[in-house]
This record gives sequence, C-alpha cells and structure tokens, in this order.
Amino acid sequence: MSRLRLLLLSEKEKVSGLIPSYGVLPVLYAVSTDPSDLTNFWNNVKIADKSLEKLFTAAIDPSPTMKPNSEGLLVVNFAEKIISSFQRYLPIRRAGTLSHHNGLFSEQELPDSQPLFYKLPTSWQIKNYPFGKK
Repeated sequence: MSRLRLLLLSEKEKVSGLIPSYGVLPVLYAVSTDPSDLTNFWNNVKIADKSLEKLFTAAIDPSPTMKPNSEGLLVVNFAEKIISSFQRYLPIRRAGTLSHHNGLFSEQELPDSQPLFYKLPTSWQIKNYPFGKK
C-alpha cells in the first residue's frame, strides 16, 4: 500500500504522519465541511473512512515535518485555508466523489453504499506542486 505524509496545521496544533494514498479523498471530504478544528476534521473524516485517523495516529511523526516520503506530501493549513499537494500522481481537485472506506476496502460494491460528494468552499485555496519522477 502506498502512503504519503499528511501534515495538519491549525492555530493550536501541528501534527504529521503517514496515510494510505487513498486517504486523500476522505481528507478532502472532511475539509469540504470547513471544520473549525482538528477534532471536527477527524469526525468528518470518519464519515468517509472509519479507520483513517487510526492509521494516521499509528504512523504519526515524533515531531511534525514537511519532509515528503516517496509518494508525496499533503499539507492542510486550517488557519490559512490552504491545501498544498506535493504528489506524484493526481492533482487535488476542488470537487469530486468518493466511496466509503472501512480501512480494508472501498464499500462501493455493498448494496446500500451511496457515493459521497465533496466540494471545497471557495474560501479554501488549492496548490498543486509536481513531485518526484513521472
């Protein structure tokens, strides 16, 4: 499973750790709710992916860092309302769809599963930067 570093910055906290690359969409979904703090952010992530916070905290960095790993870096700055993406593959999009994820697999094939839609508020900026070899 490929993983990238997620750095979360708020006025009171700075924390970084690794998430699976599929975790970018649940992060964007949570940011689209314009959370007021990291607690609200993680509560909204759980709507899309029940286990992403647990995976993040299991791979948390001893001290916050902006050093990307081999798959890249995603920085969410809540104070400035900026998402900066340093990824090898897909640029961050302002709007999109995603399937619920349970930490092991996407639940899109389950009979009652409905896709989730996200649209980042216009107050949020997106900055995509190329990263690594193509």
